[in-house]
Amino acid sequence: MLVAIPVSAFFIFALTEFGQASSNRRGWRDAFLKSAVLWGTLAALIPEGLGLFAGITRTWLAVAWLLGLSLMAGWGVRHGLIGEGWRRLRSLRPPDNRTERGLILGLALVCLILLAVALAAPTNNVDSLGYHMSRVVHWAQNRSLRHYAASYYPQVSYPHWAEVAILNLHVLWGGDRLANLVQWSSMVGSLIAVSAIADSLGASARGQLAASAFALSIPMGVLQSTSTQNDYAAGFWAALVAYFVALDWNRGLTRHEFLYLTLAFGLGLLTKATFFVYSAPFMLAYLARRLTKEAIVSLLRRIAVLIGVVSLLNSGVWLRNLITYGGPYGSPQAVGEEIAFLEALRPGPTGEQMETVEPPLRAEDSRPDYGILKEVASFLEWSGARIAESAALNLVTPVKFVNDRLQAALGQFPSIFGDHILRALSNAAWNHEDTAGNPIHLAAVPFCLAALLFLTRARRTPGLGALYSLLALSTFPLLAIAIKLATSDFGARFQLPFFILWGPVVGVVATGFGRKWLSGFVGAGLILSAAPYVLLNNTRPVIGHPPWPTRVNSVFTAPPQEIAFAAWPELQEPYMAAVGLIEARRCTRVAMRIDSGDPEYLFWWLLDAPQSGYRLENLNTDRNLERYIVTNFDPCVAVCTICGNRTELDGLALVTDFSGVRIFAPPGEDDPD
Repeated sequence: MLVAIPVSAFFIFALTEFGQASSNRRGWRDAFLKSAVLWGTLAALIPEGLGLFAGITRTWLAVAWLLGLSLMAGWGVRHGLIGEGWRRLRSLRPPDNRTERGLILGLALVCLILLAVALAAPTNNVDSLGYHMSRVVHWAQNRSLRHYAASYYPQVSYPHWAEVAILNLHVLWGGDRLANLVQWSSMVGSLIAVSAIADSLGASARGQLAASAFALSIPMGVLQSTSTQNDYAAGFWAALVAYFVALDWNRGLTRHEFLYLTLAFGLGLLTKATFFVYSAPFMLAYLARRLTKEAIVSLLRRIAVLIGVVSLLNSGVWLRNLITYGGPYGSPQAVGEEIAFLEALRPGPTGEQMETVEPPLRAEDSRPDYGILKEVASFLEWSGARIAESAALNLVTPVKFVNDRLQAALGQFPSIFGDHILRALSNAAWNHEDTAGNPIHLAAVPFCLAALLFLTRARRTPGLGALYSLLALSTFPLLAIAIKLATSDFGARFQLPFFILWGPVVGVVATGFGRKWLSGFVGAGLILSAAPYVLLNNTRPVIGHPPWPTRVNSVFTAPPQEIAFAAWPELQEPYMAAVGLIEARRCTRVAMRIDSGDPEYLFWWLLDAPQSGYRLENLNTDRNLERYIVTNFDPCVAVCTICGNRTELDGLALVTDFSGVRIFAPPGEDDPD
């Protein structure tokens, strides 16, 4: 299997890094995280480079990955690092303490169950079917990352590292069986990063495991880890940035490690726009500390390297978007509409009156002007409400009685929690990756802050723990204030990186109280709390119980089609009928005229395209992407979900209508039996 090449590359990178680690205990985690950065960099740059020549094929991807593996292996063997890394790996032993072994076993068991689900379940997340996976198959078909005519513009304009990582696996494997592993791997990497950060902050071995248990048991994370979304991937890169910053606090970063920090930051920006709010406080803290430790010229060099690396990794996305939309992240107007605080800063109804030129005031007519103070107070009030609403989205539990009481309590404060928040909570499914709350993890935040205050005053915890907690905590209000969708019905999923970053704080607090049993108790309790979310995922359950709490039967027993259409069961019959007709006609050139909200990827999945030889092109797109419509494409069949009563489409005649999914084909051709 060609997919074994990038997998082997990761292990070669890890052995090489482990071979030059300063210690075995911490070194394996450091090696893993640095290898992840290197692997992620290649996963981004290889398709970007090959795409310039329409070279994203199985052969050329395999050659490129084999070249990277060979170069690292050659360097590692020549310096004896791979051999040393292997010797160190073999020397690792599980801890003697039964509590620690039990926590490790619990963490591993949950990860393995989720791995099985990730491998068994086809893609069925709403966003994934609309754009995450749709962009992957379009790139695979075009053999390039270039823009194309898309019915849903995020397919081409949004940051794309997670999807490009899937693209590598998809092309080399020849299908999407491994697509969910990018998020699952990001979860595993986050657990390692969180424990390593906790170690840097002074947490004990059990405290580090408690930190990992906190990260593993985040309900939103458990549910997302088996999907093809990108919040866990963004959270992993944010955790890596925090790890290198914490490492700098302890001993300073080498040039080698500073490069890894810049790469992790660049890869995070390449993954998701929300990553910036989670990484900015840590990057600013790093640069501020460097300013106190070195000359300004040296700091400017670091900033220049940072800008250069970030630009290298993101240049492809930025340039394509600049050409198409006039902005690096798409249309500047559309981007501006997604930034929450810009809307809050826009002038109100009296804006025109404020521009009126008034005659100069005489000194005796001067009066205190509280206008700016009122604006500041209004902005602070708006910010506080946004933060409270974002936190409230986590108040969704598996117990209806508790949910009703929580919503009733929030309803007592209508000036803070608007109707849209109460509606979102009322409609939320506690076990769905778009709406799940994290009530236990949210409650842990104020508890940890109070505990840290007590422990810091008693000098029973390192000061770095308090500093880290403040940086991690600052990311939550930043998200609420900066991202407009943070308070939407599905805004809770954007908070996943915050809870990942909070994991080390839990480890520090559990260690600070000096009770060995406490860390084990906290870790075990958190792992157990994840069980309902692990077993009863709404659309990818281990234990199926439709129609509630799961929409479908178990991913290990239900037909793949039932799982794939879990979010749109009403579309399963018409989509499968339409694809059956296309296959019966032996037509491989398929045009699509579909709505932006349609699950486009399901057509590709049912046809096993593009690896099966089918070619699909969009005819419906926005005005910015019209230039990318393939003019020399001659379809022999068209699928349309927005054609109303049309009987003709681009020279093709209406053949049949499957509950709104219309099929058009050349006139005069007989329908199959």
